[in-house]
Amino acid sequence: MLLGLVLAAIISATSSSTSTQAVTKLTDKQAQNLFVHFMKQHDKIYETAELFRRLAIFRENVDWMLAWNADKTNTHTVGINFFADLAPEEWVQFKGVTPPADWSEPDYEKLANIKDEDDVELQQIRKDHNTFRNSELADKVDWNEKGVMLPIRNQGTCGSCYTYSAMAAVEALFKITYPEEDHKYFSVQQALDCTGPKYGCNYCGGGWMASVFEYLVDTKGVCLDEDYPYKNRRTACKDSQCERAFSFQKYRVLSGAKDTTILEHLNVNPHAIAVTSGTREFMYYKSGVITYCGSPNAQVDHAVASVGYDLTAPTPYLLIRNSWSENWGEKGHVRVGIGKNSNICKHRSNVSYPVLVNPQSSAISSLF
Repeated sequence: MLLGLVLAAIISATSSSTSTQAVTKLTDKQAQNLFVHFMKQHDKIYETAELFRRLAIFRENVDWMLAWNADKTNTHTVGINFFADLAPEEWVQFKGVTPPADWSEPDYEKLANIKDEDDVELQQIRKDHNTFRNSELADKVDWNEKGVMLPIRNQGTCGSCYTYSAMAAVEALFKITYPEEDHKYFSVQQALDCTGPKYGCNYCGGGWMASVFEYLVDTKGVCLDEDYPYKNRRTACKDSQCERAFSFQKYRVLSGAKDTTILEHLNVNPHAIAVTSGTREFMYYKSGVITYCGSPNAQVDHAVASVGYDLTAPTPYLLIRNSWSENWGEKGHVRVGIGKNSNICKHRSNVSYPVLVNPQSSAISSLF
């Protein structure tokens, strides 16, 4: 009975019953039973000594989850996922953002003074894409609903999130531009293997999304995933052995821009963005809108893709696509609060997306 209450409180994170709320710490028996359930669910096997160490980490994490969900002032819930028996220092292998040596935090205050109507390139992109019928920003956008996003993948234990983030934006650009064409995954392995130090990346040790875009512009396109599949590790660069399936000529960087500017561009194409994810609040996210993401001084450490927003929601949010499979968060997504340029999870710190010059406007307009 008690195990069922704990599962309801942690795994579902939706019950409002008094009995469920009363569970704030696990007993020894609850912790052991729940850990056995967790290991079976995630196919984890440990030797005896390691087993007890993992159980202790798991129990501490779950106790924190129970306390977090019991606090009704929090705007999102957390729950048990694959990371529940890992210590914070072990999370790094599932991330992979490494800013270039010369990168620094944008001057947010200075960028906030730039007027959207002065952004000539944005106006041209909007014109090319026939995105707006008027000058007003759409109340909400969801590129999933427009059918331009492929199912979420899992980057595994290679710090390749920067390639998944960038490729999600490129795959979306292709489908937005050519809605009648077959929609297939592009090769994240190509981006992983072939960027390297030349583009400021470090293979499974992390990289930068704009660097991936720069490489794809230089090499004149990306190959299909089926021709150059993901290996969850670095391999030799084979971009000369596969046919380019799609190419674009430039990319746009919006790092540090105010939310309204970012949303204007998000109406054109999904974005590759960096966030701070190295906290329990993010790693164990289950549902709701994150309005607290740990210390505002934390460094960006993970790459994701922003695929929509909703300004009409009780807490306006940015819809973010992750690369930790559809079993994480809200079917692989997380909602992060926006408004008043709050920069929650530092979602404004690094933003970029690919741009196709002179696209087929008639085809694109059919999506709106």
